[in-house]
Amino acid sequence: MIKKTFRVGEGIVGSVAKQGKAILLQDAEKDRRYVICVHGTKSQMTMPLKAGSEVLGVILLGSYEVEKFKNKDIILLNNIAGEIGLAINNVWLTRKLKEEKESVVILYETAKQLAESIDLDDVAEIGVKRCQLSYNRC
Repeated sequence: MIKKTFRVGEGIVGSVAKQGKAILLQDAEKDRRYVICVHGTKSQMTMPLKAGSEVLGVILLGSYEVEKFKNKDIILLNNIAGEIGLAINNVWLTRKLKEEKESVVILYETAKQLAESIDLDDVAEIGVKRCQLSYNRC
């Protein structure tokens, strides 16, 4: 049976996801954790994809040749995975900053309107409208 998805801890891919550490196998079929993804795979590099210390996924490269990958290949894959993780983290941070900016703008506009109003009914209406706006954003 060929598997396409793995639970954390299942197979080599799941082990890498759980432990957050790369695995280089020169003959994957000899590893007790090996689960067939592609028939005939021999050498396999499996690398966690991380943003900070959080594992987001796993990169898997395989070959039909035994002893295809060398230590320099796993180092290169580690560097590539690190760059991908940084890019994902940057996208996440950019989204968070955008959300925070939107919240600050709403807060600023509300404070400005409240400061300009001296009527208690106007203040209450501004507060209710801003609460509805904030609620609808969630």
